[in-house]
Amino acid sequence: MAKLWRNYSFGIVFVALWIGAWALMSWTGWVHYVGEQQQHHQSAELFGSSGYIWDWAERTFSNWQSEMLGQGLMIVFGAYLIFRGSSESKETSERIEQMVTNIEQRLDGRAQPQSSTAAVKGEAVGNQTKGTFWGNYSLGIVFIGAFFLFWALMTWTGWQQFVSTQQEHGQTAQVFGSSGFIWFWGVETFENWQSDFLQQASLLILGAYFIYKGSSQSKESEDHIEQVVQRIQRRVETLVPQTAGGGQTVVRETRPAQEQGTQIRS
Repeated sequence: MAKLWRNYSFGIVFVALWIGAWALMSWTGWVHYVGEQQQHHQSAELFGSSGYIWDWAERTFSNWQSEMLGQGLMIVFGAYLIFRGSSESKETSERIEQMVTNIEQRLDGRAQPQSSTAAVKGEAVGNQTKGTFWGNYSLGIVFIGAFFLFWALMTWTGWQQFVSTQQEHGQTAQVFGSSGFIWFWGVETFENWQSDFLQQASLLILGAYFIYKGSSQSKESEDHIEQVVQRIQRRVETLVPQTAGGGQTVVRETRPAQEQGTQIRS
């Protein structure tokens, strides 16, 4: 049990918070629903055409679809777009990856001239794109797929709730028109989208300028990793010979400053 907590405590805490908040939402929503039904001199039902289940499900899926859309777009756009300095942007990780590649090549005894940078990057991209479409993009596919599923469920349960409300008022439920379902659906959709996009934008932009020490969401962690890799790269360049053109090896000897020189041997 201690090992499980040590290895997965981050996820366990958030799942526990989610279940607790979801339970509180369900309970407070039920109390609110019962109060409204009493005001209209109607009985509160959990199921049925006018049951609480439809309001509960609509609120649940309305939030879920928004979260899935936000995370899905963050994953997809994050593969192609950057925001310099943000830990959410791929720009820093690409720079670190390039330095690590240079170190690997130096340790393998291969030269690393400036002109090879593009070739190295192209090789890395080629390696990343090997495999199936699902194998390369499954994370984004899952989030976008979940978004469409929850959006459809939100629409269906919202329609059931809307029909029930219209029947209680002796009116016909319509999709369009001044009092149509489309407006209710639009409010529930865009209310969540704007909130989630604000959250993602705030994390992306503010994360480029502010830090929270020790957090993986803060640029401070990646900055520290980059500094460590830079030190390793400089150390490797000092200790490992570099292959020059024509098959020659350049050996950099450690001597006093006035005696330092470069010896070339075939």
